[in-house]
Amino acid sequence: RGGVPARLSGALALPDAYDSRTARSSSGAPADVCMVASGVVPTFRPAPAMRPIALLLLLAACARPQPTPAPSTPPALAWGAGPALPAPRDHHVTFAVEAGGVRTLVVAGGMRGGMPAGSYTDEVWGSRIAADGALAAWQALAPLPEPRAGASVVVAGRSVVVTSGYTTGHRPATGTLVARVDADGALGAWTAGPALPGARFHHASVHHRGTVYVLGG
Repeated sequence: RGGVPARLSGALALPDAYDSRTARSSSGAPADVCMVASGVVPTFRPAPAMRPIALLLLLAACARPQPTPAPSTPPALAWGAGPALPAPRDHHVTFAVEAGGVRTLVVAGGMRGGMPAGSYTDEVWGSRIAADGALAAWQALAPLPEPRAGASVVVAGRSVVVTSGYTTGHRPATGTLVARVDADGALGAWTAGPALPGARFHHASVHHRGTVYVLGG
């Protein structure tokens, strides 16, 4: 006790003194935190060359290891019912777009009633995604230029690309359909993109560094 003075000339005042024998401050409270000001050294006033070492010893004397915090457990996820689609769909594509702080989940194309007897559709529906992940009611968006089922979709920046699949009459389609996401998050009208070298069904597509790749099918 008394090893650290309340004030030294040219130094900041310490709020309390520390007793290394009891690991408590002069007020009796446990000394969990050491407050050190530049220029504060023990009262035995070591030689200037030894003052950095004295300061390190002071820190080591009152430092206490902090308990390792327990790992946090992420909240459990649970499925909940969202808004129903306007009508059943099969072999459709589903994707999400975001711009201007607006996120939208989109369902496009597919079949009414399933294969092989179902009919192909060009309908596109969108549902706004709230900040908490909840979905709004589905709204009709700009339709595809032609019905598509079993196609593949990829979002490349603010462009959405739907490739191949089957169309009305169960005919294979080689064409590519492209839509842009507006700055306010709305999905724009669809236009025709470059055709694939051959038709694909149940294939995959991915965007990587500015290139869209179509795989398998």
